[in-house]
Amino acid sequence: SALNNPDQLQRAVLADAVTHLAMSYYGSPDPSVSPEWQAEWSGIAQLPILVKVEVELAAGSHWPILIAHPRLGIGRQEEALPDEALPEDAADTPPPAMDEEPQPVEN
Repeated sequence: SALNNPDQLQRAVLADAVTHLAMSYYGSPDPSVSPEWQAEWSGIAQLPILVKVEVELAAGSHWPILIAHPRLGIGRQEEALPDEALPEDAADTPPPAMDEEPQPVEN
């Protein structure tokens, strides 16, 4: 498969004239702390509960906000994400601005 052989990977343009791309991550690196939207998810052993992607194009138009629940294992049957794991305002909560310094996550 191409995933296991980088020589088989192909580049593809997914969007032209992107002027702003923002990604944020909903979760907590510490299970005893309530999940929140984070500007970064680096060096954390588990996946975030949700990933939010926002795209702005040169003409000022925006893609619809994409919020996805990442999972490991393509094609595996997994239980649906329980409603209590989702923030009430999942689609309405803006991610941290890209030009702001991300706040460190306490471990």
